[in-house]
Order: sequence, then structure tokens, then C-alpha cells
Amino acid sequence: MKQIQLEAWHLINLHTLRCLENGLALPDFADKTFFDHCCSGVASTSKTNLIAQKNPDLWKSIVLYRSQRERAGLAEVEHKIGYSDLKSELREQMVVNAGAMIREHFRKRLRLYVQLRFGQIDDTMTKKQKADKKNLVNAILRACYNTEDTELVEALEMRDVLTPDGSEWREQWVPWPNHIKENGMAFYVRLLWEFLGVVECRMEEVPNEKGVRVFTLFPVSTTYTSAHITLNGSTLAGFYTRIADHSFRLPQIPVTPTSFKASRWEVMRHALGISRFETMKEGSPLTRVSLRNCPWRKICPHESPFCKPGDYRRLLRLRFAVQTKARLAAEV
Repeated sequence: MKQIQLEAWHLINLHTLRCLENGLALPDFADKTFFDHCCSGVASTSKTNLIAQKNPDLWKSIVLYRSQRERAGLAEVEHKIGYSDLKSELREQMVVNAGAMIREHFRKRLRLYVQLRFGQIDDTMTKKQKADKKNLVNAILRACYNTEDTELVEALEMRDVLTPDGSEWREQWVPWPNHIKENGMAFYVRLLWEFLGVVECRMEEVPNEKGVRVFTLFPVSTTYTSAHITLNGSTLAGFYTRIADHSFRLPQIPVTPTSFKASRWEVMRHALGISRFETMKEGSPLTRVSLRNCPWRKICPHESPFCKPGDYRRLLRLRFAVQTKARLAAEV
């Protein structure tokens, strides 16, 4: 799943850049379908080819990405049982991360753009000239985040940049995170692309300048890192079916999403092996072995007050993180 996530972000960045460079319509980055198609383009299913009919532009990006992946010697992710439910959880996470990437990093990208356009300094300047440049950048940024009248030409120019054609500067276009979400991310993705062009030009002129670094429009990674996946009946059913040589010790519960949802905590307790963390009350008539074999609802009267039912969520997350890290280390 981490490979799917990693490659899907690369595909999203590739398709977004293709749209911007070729004048194509940008996708709706708040639409879960777009991210689902990108995941399917990385890990093909029987319905992946339908993307060519629903979104021809995205399909061209997928074909281009696959050709480059083959040249790099990477193999396509094999579709396995349970991946559909896991990809659904992954898609939800990617929608949130994409929005956070644009909203929370926009101010930092904007400041870098303003600094390169209006506040560049060099060694020939005096201290006063450098201070004036710094004050100018700060004044422009303040004007970008309020609607007060200003006579600063550079600030008025930046307000025009942050306002769509045919609109006037008002509170709606102040690029606070909530306004970016309400106005739609497509407009701000185009702005970030313009900012990126200025940064790239500056890096060609002055390589290794302090504080000037290119950035990606959306999250991207070159290594596997831990990520949060919601644990529920669907994801656990797929989790069990993919464990090699695993003996399912709950024969009374079929390995299906429906039965796993109905017996969620009992299944999770056995799936992630947290029995070692469980403690018993003093004087409990149960033995350690019988406690492990008890159904979830029968444990509560005998468990220690130091391990309450709510603590199992924390133990499950801890155990799942340890197992995931060990599995990824073994794969590498």
C-alpha cells in the first residue's frame, strides 16, 4: 500500500503539471474519484481501462507514467485481495493531505515569491538598503492578508495576482486556509505553479542560494514511511487474507468484512496480538490462558483497572505500527 501511495502522488504531480503546461482543465482536487483513479492507474484492476473513457487526459498521464516506470525498472503493484478496501481508506487520506499541502504551505510559497520578485538583495547593497528591501517584503505580505487601502504599488500588483480575472480585491480573496478551501484549490494550484517558475529561474541564475528551493505542488516521497490506515472490519479482513502461513484462531468468525465488523474488537485483539499487554484484576478466577481465549465482551469484568477498554485503541495502534515497520524493513 505504501508503494501505491508513493507512486500515486508522483502520478498526481505529473498529471497536474501536464494540465498546467498544456492548458488543460485541472481536476477537482476535492473529488475522491480523481484520487481513486490515480491509485487504480498505479495498481491496475479490471476496471482501470475505463479511466480512458471517463478521463482521457488522466489516462494519457497514466500511460506516460507507466512508460517511465518501466524504463526505471520498477514493477507494477500486484492487485491483491483486500486492496479495494485499503485503497478506499488511502484515497480518503490523500484527499485530506492534498488540501492541507495547498492551504498550509501557501503563505510560505507566497513569501518566497514576493522575496524573489521584489526583495532580492546582493553583496553590493548597504545595510540600510537590505533593511529597506526586507521591510518592503513584509509590507507587501501584510497587504496580501488584509483589505485595507494601500498606495504601495508592489502591494497592489500582488493583490491583482491573488485575484481572479474580472474580480476585485476583497475579503474573499485573502489567501487564508479557509478561503482557499472555499474558493477551490485549482486557482491556487495555478498560482503555486507560477511561483515555482520564478523559483526555478532564480535557482538557475544563483545555484545553492540560501532559502531558495524548488517545491512540489502536492506531497511526494522517495522512501517508504509509516502512515495511518483506519482499522475496521474491511481493512482487517484484507489484512488477514494477505498474511502468509497465518493460522486464523477464531474459527467461529468467518474471514469476511461483515463478520469482522460485527466482532471488531475481538478480531483486532487476536489480529494484532495484544494479549501480552492485558492484565487481570487481583483475585480473578480466570487463568492467563483462559483470559486470552475469552470473547471480547467477557474480558471486561476481569481486566485490570490499569487497562481499560479505551486503552485498547492505543495498544492496537502501537502494535500495528510495530508490525508495519517490521514488515516494511523485511521487504526492503
